[in-house]
Amino acid sequence: MKRLITNTTLSLMMALCLASPGALASVKQGTAKTKPSTAHTEAVKKCNDDYQSAKKQAKALKGQARKDALAAAHKTRKECMTNAPK
Repeated sequence: MKRLITNTTLSLMMALCLASPGALASVKQGTAKTKPSTAHTEAVKKCNDDYQSAKKQAKALKGQARKDALAAAHKTRKECMTNAPK
């Protein structure tokens, strides 16, 4: 009898442990992602293209000038991303 109760409780506990993440995941509401607007997508693409071209130009430089150019490109990209329409 003790073996039956132990096995039953262990089986129930294992079933609850396996089922709980699925149950908790379905509880979240309002977290559906929406597609970004086309204006946002185009702005991000332009920012990335500008960054890639600035990076390519910076690769031709050497030393401190190269570091400064890469830092400026990164800063410009970050500003561009924050200014992109949502």
